[in-house]
Amino acid sequence: MTELQKVMVDAVDNLHATAFTNGSGSGRPTGIITAIAARSPTVVASNTGSEAMAASDFYALQNALGPQFQPNAVWAANLAIMDTARQFETSAGALKFPSLHGTPPTLLGLPVHEVSAMDRPLNPSWPSPIILLCKATGLNA
Repeated sequence: MTELQKVMVDAVDNLHATAFTNGSGSGRPTGIITAIAARSPTVVASNTGSEAMAASDFYALQNALGPQFQPNAVWAANLAIMDTARQFETSAGALKFPSLHGTPPTLLGLPVHEVSAMDRPLNPSWPSPIILLCKATGLNA
């Protein structure tokens, strides 16, 4: 019975993660992505114009965050996005974001949290944010 209980708990955890990330709000929680898409403006910083993620995208997003939200701000992204950023190198071969390899990981001085239910594709069309930078109100980080 213990194994069945573990499988059921894992399934519920996955459903909760999806609902709190992408939930429609109709018969389920409104996910953070859905809530952001319902607000205007929905995009505070766009990528470089292609589906290729660039290091400058992270700087643009951080610079677009209003000063009232900068204290306690955190990054949230799918692991695939975080791993792509971990591979960015300078022309001399040094890592652009070495702190992403730390424990806990940080990016541009802010904590990074994995949100597996977020989209993976690098698609500039909305609603498909690849990374969020938001104020961490009430999070135990």
